[in-house]
Amino acid sequence: MSLYKTEGIVLRNRDLGEADRIVTVYTRERGKVRAVAKGARRPRSRFVGSTLVFTYADFLIFKGKGLDNISQVSIIEPFSRLRSDLVSMAYASYMAELVDISTEEDEKNDSIFLLLLTAFQVLPELPDPEMLRFAFEARLMTYLGYKPVLDRCATCGGNPEAAELAFDAATGGVLCLECAGAQGDGAIKVSRGTVELLKRILNHDLRRIGQLKASVEVRRQLDAILKSHIDYHLDRSLKSREFLEMVRHTGRATS
Repeated sequence: MSLYKTEGIVLRNRDLGEADRIVTVYTRERGKVRAVAKGARRPRSRFVGSTLVFTYADFLIFKGKGLDNISQVSIIEPFSRLRSDLVSMAYASYMAELVDISTEEDEKNDSIFLLLLTAFQVLPELPDPEMLRFAFEARLMTYLGYKPVLDRCATCGGNPEAAELAFDAATGGVLCLECAGAQGDGAIKVSRGTVELLKRILNHDLRRIGQLKASVEVRRQLDAILKSHIDYHLDRSLKSREFLEMVRHTGRATS
């Protein structure tokens, strides 16, 4: 076995046997890794707090023939506020699961690691984290190689000037209305303003994402665009999305 050190963020964990825990960590140096934390479920284990979801830490790990084994953990930031607040937990859980299902083990991607870390740092400070979610989704898909075409029609290559456009995930991005008509019912109608905001979201400082404002209709369109884009390329359902939607709609009902 070989030993390696890496900083990472806990995406999820699950029980193994009577006392152990399998921890999935997105690391800066190695991408996603899975490792066993021996005895992590025992009350006095040194791994109790360090293997909680969202924890950002330095990990010392033994590389084994099967699953790796965690030797030591030094917590950098526990991100406990993400677990103590329902809204923050819902958004953080969604982001963590999205990274988990969209990445393969041992494939380093520094941009994805920094995106997740920065999002977790910013999230507790935002009264309205929805724009952060849009930015996270759009950038993650870009870093995975699925950046949508936004500056021209993805079919004909033209520069549509109409106020109304469309978005089609299967085609790869924005369509002019003429090309959208040829696609049938698959394209989502969106405004030029929504497309321009999505361009800004892709480049705006994530730590200042709360400065961006959008109407209810523009948010609805962004939600539809990004959901279709993610679902098309990942072809996986997210358990945390339903929980996030429930929390969001509950918040609207009580506000």
